Amino acid sequence: MTGMEGRRITLDDAERTGVNRPAHNRIANVKGYSTTTGILHRLCECFECRLDRLAEYLPDKQGQL
Repeated sequence: MTGMEGRRITLDDAERTGVNRPAHNRIANVKGYSTTTGILHRLCECFECRLDRLAEYLPDKQGQL
C-alpha cells in the first residue's frame, strides 16, 4: 500500500494501524473496494492525518465503481 507522500507502507506501519495486511492490499489495489469507517478511522489515527489525505473521490466516467 502506498502511503502519504507516495511512500510504501511498511509491515511495521501496517501492524501499527491494527488493520490486517489483506485489507491494506485491497484498499490499495482494488478499484472501488469498500472499506469500513472503522478502518479509515484507524488509518487516520495511526498516520495522524485527515481522511482527505488517505482517500480521494474519482468519479468513474461510466458511472460505475
